[in-house]
Amino acid sequence: MSRWIGPSRRRDANVAPWSDRPTPAQSDASTFEAYITGASSSAPSQDATSTSEAGKVPNLSPAALQELNMLRRAGHVYQEALRRNKDVQDLLNRALVASDLDIKELQDLETSLDFATYLAEEGTKKRIVEQSNPPLLPLFDELDAEIPVLRKDCQDQMDLRDFVLSNPWSEAESLRLKEVTLKECQRATSRVLLSRYRDRVWSQVSSKSAPDVIQVSLPAWARTHKTLLNTGRSGLREDVETDEEEEDGFDWEHVSNQMGLAKTPEECRTRWIMNDRPGISSDPWKDEEVKRLIGIVQRLQGAEEDWDWEQVAKELGTNRIGSECLMTYACNDANPANESLDYTKEEDLRILQQAQIWSESSSSLVAERSCPHRLPVNLSLHYAHKLRAATQETSPVRWEDGRRHEIVLQCVKVQIEAYNSRAKGSNDLLGLSLPAAAVENLTGNRAIRQRIRNHYAALAEKLNWHEVARQVDGMSWKRCKRHWIAHFVEVGITQMCEDVEAEGGVNRPQREAKRKREEWQDDASTPGMEGRPEVDASVPVLQTERPWAPHEDAMIHKYRPGKRSNAAIAKMLRTGRSGAEVAARWEVLKARARDASARQLESAPSDQTS
Repeated sequence: MSRWIGPSRRRDANVAPWSDRPTPAQSDASTFEAYITGASSSAPSQDATSTSEAGKVPNLSPAALQELNMLRRAGHVYQEALRRNKDVQDLLNRALVASDLDIKELQDLETSLDFATYLAEEGTKKRIVEQSNPPLLPLFDELDAEIPVLRKDCQDQMDLRDFVLSNPWSEAESLRLKEVTLKECQRATSRVLLSRYRDRVWSQVSSKSAPDVIQVSLPAWARTHKTLLNTGRSGLREDVETDEEEEDGFDWEHVSNQMGLAKTPEECRTRWIMNDRPGISSDPWKDEEVKRLIGIVQRLQGAEEDWDWEQVAKELGTNRIGSECLMTYACNDANPANESLDYTKEEDLRILQQAQIWSESSSSLVAERSCPHRLPVNLSLHYAHKLRAATQETSPVRWEDGRRHEIVLQCVKVQIEAYNSRAKGSNDLLGLSLPAAAVENLTGNRAIRQRIRNHYAALAEKLNWHEVARQVDGMSWKRCKRHWIAHFVEVGITQMCEDVEAEGGVNRPQREAKRKREEWQDDASTPGMEGRPEVDASVPVLQTERPWAPHEDAMIHKYRPGKRSNAAIAKMLRTGRSGAEVAARWEVLKARARDASARQLESAPSDQTS
């Protein structure tokens, strides 16, 4: 057996021993690790790399060296890919932040465009003063728990009735409200979807039907279903929480602004929910519909289970709301509950008071002022059959006691004095001076009296008769006014004329002239009446105390009877004369003319002789 002889010290002095040499796998791993950690500062050419590596690891084969170079180049590519991936991630993060800013900017731009459109519309039309805010109604939420079936005089219904009567809506306003509210419903729906799902917002809004879109403008109790918005996930619907807020961000202020500030937000909200929203029937009630309503209510009243008016409207199936069903049932003649509902003493007293003020013929007005929950027909029958007969037997309201008459005259006199004091002591009696007939001849004929009545009828239009009626028990302002006009000539005109004369009124010169003429007529006889036959005392003669003016005689001569009637001539004189006075005056003028011609004939021979 041969013995192994180790390497020669001369030839292999620098060669490591066999046990210390690395294996080829260890050599490749160390080389790759050195490449990854950056031991090689640059990538030299293949030949130089092979030479250097051959100097370090002299036992690598050419195939291993080629594979090592490929791994080094792959490491460079990997490092470059990592760097580029990091840059792309930074770019994506910046784009995501910019998209959020763009969405907010678009929302602000939409708000600015809406405001600019509103300003443009407001600049082309007349400004409308905003009305006072009416009370915000409860919109009949759980109305059955607060209002029993037979109690129809509740405050909520009275507020709603006053709200509807005092704020009428035209057809154009209703159409405008529908248009504006539907647009706002789409905006509110898009805002809800945008806060939850950022993708395909407008496509989802456009795919919604009108009944689904308008649900966002309704309170929770008025919605037909709680599932409001379709999320688009597997065809499912997602419930919208409405416990804290009635509407999902719906802006009624914006709707009111789009209406031109003619209606307040509360008015728009109530009108939309109660009348104009799609799916609500505002047609008049038919007889068959009323009968079905009464049958449903009676059936539910007989049942032991709880029920509400929204359930009644749903069973009726004619697109009515619960509040309308309640009011129709409570105020309908066919309701059997109205027949057994007796009138209380307080209601009878209010009916009597309002009937005296507004007269018996205005049954609807009396019902509105006294008992709004009663039907005008039923109230009129109750008043005619029970109240009026009892009132006429117990306490008739008449003027014969004299007390009411004096109160009316005193109140009117106080108002006239107050007006005259404000008018700096003027005696013009509310802008209307006393006619000459009222002062000159209080006992004149019918035409003079009618003229006086017409004068004071015009004067009565300027007085506050409501204040007079408050001082007179049991009399309306209309009756006080008619009584004063009818009885003032006989009772109050003399006193008023004396007051005017005592204060030095505008008619004092006429009175002085009349007194002087009466004194002169007492001393001298009337010219032209000598030799005329006396008038029989049994024949009624027109009594006139006013002298005839020259222009009146000239007018009668010009339009003497025969050409025109006596009444027409009296009307043309405009001095309060009657046709009989004109006829009598014409006879006097003819007699004077005959006497004058007779005197001329008597004096004619003497003139010729001389």
